[in-house]
Amino acid sequence: MSLTKIPPYHYIHILDTNTNICRTITGPSTFLPKEHEKITLQPTKMHMIPRNFYAIIENPVIKDKTGKIVMDDYNQAKLKRGQKEIRFEQDPFPLYPGETMLGDFKQLEILVNGEAFVIKALFDFYCDLHKVERKAGDEWLFSGPATYVPRIEEKIIEKRSSIIVKPHQALKLKAKNEFVDKVFKVNRKTGDEWLMDKEGPYILDAYEKLLETVDPVVLDFKTAVIIKANQKFNDNGVERKKNEMWLLTDEDTTLYIPPPSVTIEKVVPLTVLTHREFCILSNPMNEQGVSQIGDKKLIKGPAKFFTKPMESVSRIEEIRVLSPEDSIYCAVNEDFEEMVPGIGNAMRSIKRKAGTRYTVYGPREFIPPIQVTEIKRQKAVFAFEPLELYIFNPFYLFLLFILGIYLLKCLLYGF
Repeated sequence: MSLTKIPPYHYIHILDTNTNICRTITGPSTFLPKEHEKITLQPTKMHMIPRNFYAIIENPVIKDKTGKIVMDDYNQAKLKRGQKEIRFEQDPFPLYPGETMLGDFKQLEILVNGEAFVIKALFDFYCDLHKVERKAGDEWLFSGPATYVPRIEEKIIEKRSSIIVKPHQALKLKAKNEFVDKVFKVNRKTGDEWLMDKEGPYILDAYEKLLETVDPVVLDFKTAVIIKANQKFNDNGVERKKNEMWLLTDEDTTLYIPPPSVTIEKVVPLTVLTHREFCILSNPMNEQGVSQIGDKKLIKGPAKFFTKPMESVSRIEEIRVLSPEDSIYCAVNEDFEEMVPGIGNAMRSIKRKAGTRYTVYGPREFIPPIQVTEIKRQKAVFAFEPLELYIFNPFYLFLLFILGIYLLKCLLYGF
């Protein structure tokens, strides 16, 4: 046996081999062990936690309301077996038998403005900071500027920084759990999606997930968009059905941020026709807003329009200008009535039968009807402009030649 000197702010552990009880002795002191006592821990410096640091103690001692350590009948410190305790800056302290410090001292986390921690409750407890009962699994935000003081009952999941929402911009968010969002104060259910368009810095809530940053679509006199509904919803008083599509122009809005309930199918450019052009519009929409699938519509310029859902411009062509020596040979695909120039400026109607063919002669402007296919454009094989005589068929030219010879013979030899 030897005399052990315990310096100030040091401690030792003594094991009583008779009772198997271990106790702590703190300095300054001088200790002489008895025959049945054994020093299990030589003089060790007490633990002093610096400012803005903390330590995690496993199996901590039990203390009463006054902060005094509770001892059992054998003068051994009682422990909270299987539990942990966080200790902050305090007077130097020893570790009692059974206590363990997990790792080194850890520095307190400091959050600046625009930063936050996502905190998760490990088990049920009462949160003094927010004055609310937390349930195991609950998550919430701890926002800066502040110093986060950890608790055994909670755990840091992640650190989040603010997202800057620019003017005319929005964040597309999704709810990971049921909660009330902090901007619109709306009860969100799991899986709900919505737009957060509040300008400025924004930190996602614990139960919010950022899907994407949505920039506005600029609509002007030459650009429009076709919108498709992903689900049934109310669009400013208009009931939209799932998969319904409609056209949105600058007359509706100049800046459009699509909500999660819709998808932008395509951007539609303005179709412009001059007074010398025409186009064929496929699948035109009627006045009731119903697409006529398979139909076609001829539009003559000047005109400006946006194609509506399901509509498409097959082609834009120039009006056919026929001189007196020009003609177009056409085939009729289906029955229709065609308005053609008559005597003077009057127009007359002609019924065309499917399967028939006809020739359009100049001089005139000609726009091929939808029911007609142009076969070929041809020039007159013989033209005598003083008499405005034009022959397009070589057979007629041959007949004219025979007739001319006959007339010449008659003039020379008599009838």
